[in-house]
Amino acid sequence: MQEVDYPLLTEMDEFYVGVRPGKDGRPDHMFGYFKHVMSIWVNQKTTPIQRVRLVPVSTVEEADAFSWETKNSDGVVRWGMTHNSLQLFDMCFPYGYKASEENNRGKMIPMRVEVLEEYPFE
Repeated sequence: MQEVDYPLLTEMDEFYVGVRPGKDGRPDHMFGYFKHVMSIWVNQKTTPIQRVRLVPVSTVEEADAFSWETKNSDGVVRWGMTHNSLQLFDMCFPYGYKASEENNRGKMIPMRVEVLEEYPFE
């Protein structure tokens, strides 16, 4: 199996997200986190876009998003898939992310979404 070399994600990395109001009053980053604004499909008349930074936090309760951390064969840490819902994140693993952590396949990293800039459509 060929190893895929994913880019390193650092807490200084910036992403673009489409936003809608969430059920709890916080923004719902419904489209995922993208490195290029052109990757986001939105209704250009109603969907605002935010430029954000993902910052690791220590507890699930203070997290706005969840990322997966793995190590490649050289021991280099890689951050991959990020979801704004723990339930959606957990569904990406056949037996849940906790089972994958127990089998040393990686680790879930709770993340805080720091909004850097907003691009509203008016």
